[in-house]
Amino acid sequence: MRRIIVLIACMGLIAACGGSDAEETTTTGAAPTTTVAGATTTEGEAPATTMDEAAGRVAMAEALEGEYAGEWNNLTFDSTGAAEGVVAVDGTLVTVTLMLGGNVFGVGSPDPVVLEFDLSEPPPYTTESELFGEATIDIDEAGVLDFEAASITSLGGMSLLVEGTVTAEGFDVVYRIVQGDGTEFANGTMTMPRS
Repeated sequence: MRRIIVLIACMGLIAACGGSDAEETTTTGAAPTTTVAGATTTEGEAPATTMDEAAGRVAMAEALEGEYAGEWNNLTFDSTGAAEGVVAVDGTLVTVTLMLGGNVFGVGSPDPVVLEFDLSEPPPYTTESELFGEATIDIDEAGVLDFEAASITSLGGMSLLVEGTVTAEGFDVVYRIVQGDGTEFANGTMTMPRS
């Protein structure tokens, strides 16, 4: 049941940085100042740079490109299954494909889940799949992932909340399945090291 969502993480995707090397020097009666990509410094200081945030998100996603394999564990019901993921980047488009095995959401192994995100815009990202329904993914420059699917059809509308980290070494997340009244129905983990 582990939410490969964290693939989403792939999203991991959402860091902020990229750059420009335009430079302009100005002298005013005091120490000369230098402007680099919109940041101004006084002579003797290291110039600050303003990075293109979309380029930074793409660079982070490219670091995550590859295949991952591990397992999910439902700690409430003592069940487990395989978890595999593939992260691909094409320009600003990130595609995360998640394959889950075992008794996922109590209904068996689902078809592969394909999640796509356009990194030209900042997070959070909204995506939709048959397994998770509409979901929101957020990931910061440190690889901290938050994923929420508000209404899982096969779970009678319960929500799925996933938190964890996404790095080039792998995905490590915890998840909770929450009922409409806010009480927890189940929880578990999913770990997918790079394969």
